[in-house]
Amino acid sequence: MQIYTTRVLRNFRKCTLAVAIAGACHPAFAEVNSATKAGAKELDAIVVTASPLGERADQTAQPVAVVSGKRLTDLAGAQAGSVVEHLPGVQASFFGAGVSRPIIRGLEGTRVQVLSSGIASMDASTFSPDHAVSIEPFLADQIEVIKGPSTLLYGPGAIGGIVNIADGRLPERASIGASGRAELGGDTGANQKLGAVRLDLGTEVAAGTWMLHADGVYRDQDNYEVPNQNEPLAGTSLESRNGAISASYFGEKARFGVALSRYTALYGIPEEEEEAGAPANSLLAKSGAESGVRIDLQQNRIDLSAAVLGVTDAIEQIELRYGNNDYQHVELEGGETGTLFDVQSNLLRLEAVHTPLIADGKGAFGFTFDSTDFKAIGEEAFVPFTKSKTLGLFAVEHIESGAWHTDLGLRFDRATVDSVGKAKRQDNLTGFSASGAYALSDRDAGNYWEISANFDRAQRAPVAEELFSDGAHIATQSYEIGDETLDKESANNFELGLHYHGENAHASLSAYSNRFDNFIYQRSSGEEIDGLPVRIWSQGDARFNGFEAQATLTLHQSADFGQLEGTLQMDSVNARLDRGGNLPRIAPQRFGGNLNWERGAWHANLSVMRYAKQDDVAAFETPTAGYTRVDFDATRSFANSDESLLTEVYFRVRNATDQLAFAHTSFLKGFAPLPGRNIGFGVRLYW
Repeated sequence: MQIYTTRVLRNFRKCTLAVAIAGACHPAFAEVNSATKAGAKELDAIVVTASPLGERADQTAQPVAVVSGKRLTDLAGAQAGSVVEHLPGVQASFFGAGVSRPIIRGLEGTRVQVLSSGIASMDASTFSPDHAVSIEPFLADQIEVIKGPSTLLYGPGAIGGIVNIADGRLPERASIGASGRAELGGDTGANQKLGAVRLDLGTEVAAGTWMLHADGVYRDQDNYEVPNQNEPLAGTSLESRNGAISASYFGEKARFGVALSRYTALYGIPEEEEEAGAPANSLLAKSGAESGVRIDLQQNRIDLSAAVLGVTDAIEQIELRYGNNDYQHVELEGGETGTLFDVQSNLLRLEAVHTPLIADGKGAFGFTFDSTDFKAIGEEAFVPFTKSKTLGLFAVEHIESGAWHTDLGLRFDRATVDSVGKAKRQDNLTGFSASGAYALSDRDAGNYWEISANFDRAQRAPVAEELFSDGAHIATQSYEIGDETLDKESANNFELGLHYHGENAHASLSAYSNRFDNFIYQRSSGEEIDGLPVRIWSQGDARFNGFEAQATLTLHQSADFGQLEGTLQMDSVNARLDRGGNLPRIAPQRFGGNLNWERGAWHANLSVMRYAKQDDVAAFETPTAGYTRVDFDATRSFANSDESLLTEVYFRVRNATDQLAFAHTSFLKGFAPLPGRNIGFGVRLYW
């Protein structure tokens, strides 16, 4: 602990410059440069759609970040992790071009939920690191990140936080007229071909408004190029086709909507080459995996939303959300069908929003129910057929009283896991959250200091793969073993923050400590079965300590030059077991920033991020070297005479210095580097 404390103090000194630039900003740090058909337009207020209370990002006391507008289009990619990994405290897993899940403050997998407009992805992405999230973020309105276990609306598992992709398929507000977006693009690093379109139409009828929506994304790319290699990295190709249609009706006292969506992807899994003269891995050879492992994924999904408004004087709204999922993916081994993963899920959430009980603000209460049937069929089916159900009750309150903004939450759950040949398991789980922000000066003045504190307690029951895994998993090239005796996991998180918001400057500095009782993790045993390394699901008390800092300042603004804005940021997390030893694959410390320039129809962004070496490793885990990532984006917009159509031509460079880099968070860090220099280009249309 003394070593880590010294390191934190040293890192705090490093980020003093970032904090000194502008003080510190609002805890709900929002990136908001919105590209509309009228050009760049700053949003007046960002509503966090993940909250039923309709809070703005600057109202909530919880740690929230929202990515939207120009920044979102710059970062748009195939997976949610790659879109939000630039935010302080957020990094991404990596399993080739097709898989990138968000990691929040060192936590990932089942502890971080990825949502589509408030409903979970309901796929197999949390079962294994090689499984993709079946939500397309490319055409989203905004992406919201809520950090920590204060996400009590979304079940007991989201101890790390949530990433909500607000895709606009089931809008909460009606609008009249037609709008849309289309894009064609490509790149040089993987010979990508991209096409996307989104259409929204609102029309008035006698008793209300109908909103119709359609979207589709096509993406096809070859194996990507890596530095210092003559050939692209095998097993990194990706082809995906995704789309949705929806219809929503808005009346005076009610609204309802239905959305049908389909997500398909075929992507490769990078694999380690055998050294010359080394004995062949018997299971890989038996499966034919030396010819490559690919995942063929498809998901059909139905989402429903219905709300009644103005129910009583005390109840402002009652809303029902329902999601139904039919998901399958096949692991193709050496060109032949291997293991089939099948997930059938239903998720129901009923919530009521009530008027303030005390002071200003509002609250919500309700219940959630979700059921999942999971089965794996094939020679490498390492998890048995399992039925999981969770029933939860929750209540959340937002209170505004003078200089105070307070968020409170309470949740109770019963989680049941029933697996073939295993004893039925039930866990009772509780969670509560208390967040407060106190303004040291008047918020309405436009320049104010604020301090915040958050305390959260959450519990999570072990899931099927942690309990019952027993067998070879070819895609991850490991032999996985679960533990049926695992106890439920409890997290106690405490966070302090200092914030400042000004007209031309904003920044944030926060530090947190998350203490886990019975933390569940996968450790390497150092042994092998049939040539595969053995990874065992284990448990122990652990502590995650870290900090985040970000500061943004308008450096120059004039009619001739335009606006130049600079941002510096830094984050660090340290995760150790109480009995000694580091936890595996913990994201390294980062320090960097970007320059953002806008002048009329021109926009450019230069980003530089330094990832430190990570040598705080677990047993049998290899360290990774540090690297610097340089990215560049530039766009030029052209509007027609009546500004009804905006055409935008863009150019981007990823990993501009062609840096050889390995993601420490990846199971493949020993042999699969991140993509090398990649030049992208394309055209977007807005109407």
